[in-house]
Amino acid sequence: MITPSDIENWILLKKQAADAVKAERDLRIKICQELLQGKEPGTHHIFVGDYRLNATRKLNYKLDQDAVYDLYNQGLLTAEEENLLRLKFELNLRDYKKAPESVVERINDYITTTDAMPSLDLE
Repeated sequence: MITPSDIENWILLKKQAADAVKAERDLRIKICQELLQGKEPGTHHIFVGDYRLNATRKLNYKLDQDAVYDLYNQGLLTAEEENLLRLKFELNLRDYKKAPESVVERINDYITTTDAMPSLDLE
């Protein structure tokens, strides 16, 4: 049976976990900024004292979806350029849940569901 003590422990662990994640992230950023300063993107093997670290400098890439989609629809992309892109269909869950069975019937054959992580919040 779940007791108030279980809930209190959960609240404490949740706070400690969030604090630990933030502290680790902040320290990792500080360390990597110094170790990777002036280095090209990629993995670098760096020694600090007796520690051998693998520090990876990464770049985020963001594609202008609307502009590229327009080029694609107009047939203006070469085959080589199209090979650089990936089209991905995603389920619009909001509309899916509102749609009548006659609309979702065929699409249901291509949907797999699994249990997601449950949520729990304190009011």
